[in-house]
Amino acid sequence: ESFDSPEEERKWYTEALERARADLEFRRKAVERLAKVRDEIDRSKDPERARATYERRRAIVEDNLQRAEERVRELERKLESLGGSP
Repeated sequence: ESFDSPEEERKWYTEALERARADLEFRRKAVERLAKVRDEIDRSKDPERARATYERRRAIVEDNLQRAEERVRELERKLESLGGSP
């Protein structure tokens, strides 16, 4: 990124952090919803297939959560290095 001033750079990273935190909240809710999907496995017409689908989905959701958490930490560190508050 290229910025005209330090203030512009801090503003950009502050806004990016706000978006990253919103994404992180979305990812946390997705993890919470996994419990409902897991509970529905035994009631499905094909529990074995439903379990396999759940496991694939769980891995993706957990990976997305981990990446969202890292992105927030990364942006917080960047803002701190710029003299801004995360």
